[in-house]
Formats: sequence, structure tokens, C-alpha cells
Amino acid sequence: MEKEKDKQRRLRKALSINAGIAQEQDKQIDSASRHSEEIITSATSNESETSHEHGGGGSDGGDILQRTVNTLQQEIQHLQSACCEHEEELWQLNSLLKEQAHLSHSLTQEENDLMMEFNAVEIDARVFQETHQQLTHQCHAAERERYYLSKVHLHSALFKIDIYGHGLDHPVINNLRLSHRPKGTLTWPEVNAAWSYCAQLIIYVGSTIKSSQKIYG
Repeated sequence: MEKEKDKQRRLRKALSINAGIAQEQDKQIDSASRHSEEIITSATSNESETSHEHGGGGSDGGDILQRTVNTLQQEIQHLQSACCEHEEELWQLNSLLKEQAHLSHSLTQEENDLMMEFNAVEIDARVFQETHQQLTHQCHAAERERYYLSKVHLHSALFKIDIYGHGLDHPVINNLRLSHRPKGTLTWPEVNAAWSYCAQLIIYVGSTIKSSQKIYG
């Protein structure tokens, strides 16, 4: 943006200089024209006065006219040299203006390319942000699931064991009394079922910890 502003300032400055030179040239031409008219008027009046006073001084009038012509020729030469200088300055200013216009076009094109690249990068950044948010949510969901699974104890969920329960004569596994033989209300079916649960628990624990030791009945 600063380069663009500086470019605009240089263009305005060049245009103002060009306009100033044109105005100055017009002023010089007007001044030279007025000066030439004054010289011609003065020479004519002097010639008339001389002819009236002396009754026909043709040679003096001719000298005055020759001097006037010489003066006008000098003025024309000065004006021609000034015009040449102004034309050269105008040509240089036009060259600078063309160069500035070319630079302005190049800068505008580069600015447009840069803005397009910036928009593409911004779009990519938004896509990346959305993808990052989705992956973050998935990671949080997986972490919550892992946390909840870590709180699950399958051994305790499948087998409920009570060894030192209040008022119990025998340990209890899944509400079945565990004993080596029947006693009182404890019968062989309940004893066998309790020991069956014990065997299942041992097999389950062994498969969970991947034990290579075989269990024999």
C-alpha cells in the first residue's frame, strides 16, 4: 500500500511539473509577443517622429527598422532555444510517466497475485482448523471411552465373591456357598455349582493374563 501511495504521489508531482512547464512556456511566449509588439510600436513611433522632425530621414528610419529586425531575430532565437529545452523536458517527463504507469501496472498485478495467494492460504487455514477441531473432538471422545473402560472390572462384574460376610458360615461366590462337603442345608449340587464358578474364574483370569500354565481338574 505504501508503494502504491508513493507511486500516486510521484505521478501527481510529474503531472503538476508538466502543467507548470506548459504554463511557463505560454507565459514566456506571451511576454515575448508583447515585447516584440512594444519594440515594433516604439520603432514605428520613433521613425514617424524622426520623419516629421527632419522631413524625410529615410536612412535613420532604415537603421531603426534594421535594429528592430535584429532584436526580433534574437528574441526568436531565444524562444526557439527555450522551446527546445521545454520539449526535451516534456519528453523526459513523458518517459517518466510511461515508466511510472508500467511500474503501477506491475505493482497492481503483483498485489492481485499476492491477494489471491493470501486468500488461498486463508482458505487452507480454515480447512485445517476445521479438521483439527474434528480430530480433537475424536481424540477427546476416544480418551473418554478409554477412561470409562478403564473403570470397568470384568472379573468383579461376572463373579461376586464374599468371603467374610456377616453371619456367613462359608465363603459365597455368586450367592452359592463354597465348601468341600455338604453340611446341613448345604447340598452337593450347590457345592458343585460353587466350585464350577471357581473353575470358571480361574480359567477366565488365566486367559485374561495370557498364562501358559495348564489347569487340570
